[in-house]
Amino acid sequence: MHGNNVKTAKGIVRFCMAALALVWSVSPGHAAADVTAADVQAIAQTLGFVSNLPSGGVLNIAIVYAQDQAGSEARAGQTAGLLAAIRGPNQRVLRGTSLAVKDLGHAMAAFDAILLMPGTASQGAVINEVVRRRHIISISTDPACLETNCCVLMVSAQGRVRIVLDTALADAVSAKFSSVFAMMVTRK
Repeated sequence: MHGNNVKTAKGIVRFCMAALALVWSVSPGHAAADVTAADVQAIAQTLGFVSNLPSGGVLNIAIVYAQDQAGSEARAGQTAGLLAAIRGPNQRVLRGTSLAVKDLGHAMAAFDAILLMPGTASQGAVINEVVRRRHIISISTDPACLETNCCVLMVSAQGRVRIVLDTALADAVSAKFSSVFAMMVTRK
């Protein structure tokens, strides 16, 4: 019985974190570019179309934030909570780990994907170099990441889901997508 109580408590904590993050993301005092629960859900679904992600186990995602922006680390932590509250492709557990851009190149953990928080595009050259060297998919909700060539995918669920694929960066990191997905996205 104790195990069920722990699972229930964890579920309640995840739900509360997701609800708080959703309220936070739509509060009048926050920028429209903040990552919302709908964005995180769209990102999780998009990852299901990436053919060369590991097929089993936990999907580890680095949530990269710009350390020079006030509150960015806290927003990355809230996004990690949103990821933990949903399931990824094939009902996989999603685990987000907050990481500053300055630490991205030195991180020893093996990440399956990188989620770039709004504001990280200002350090696009650093991110681009790491993504290319490690052959890892980078995703952002911030259209500026496309301009600085640091995200393979730009996914936004503001109003309707919009997905833009940076084909040159996707080729550089050897990203593979299902043929159906490739027909549905806008290409840069």
